[in-house]
Amino acid sequence: FGTDSDGDAALSGMNDTYSKAVQAGGHEYNERAKGRHTQQGKFKGEDTAINNRRLAQQEASKSNK
Repeated sequence: FGTDSDGDAALSGMNDTYSKAVQAGGHEYNERAKGRHTQQGKFKGEDTAINNRRLAQQEASKSNK
């Protein structure tokens, strides 16, 4: 594996990307890790709900043919 500084750089890059994505979506970026975890959990829950609706719509359209 790389050195700690490689890991720090990767983590910093990921946080930067996440920060930009969250702000682009009109949300506030949480500086604290706990806040980010809560936020990611909320996003994941929303994704799951959206995907479940899409799946239900696909199944409904299949059975209507």
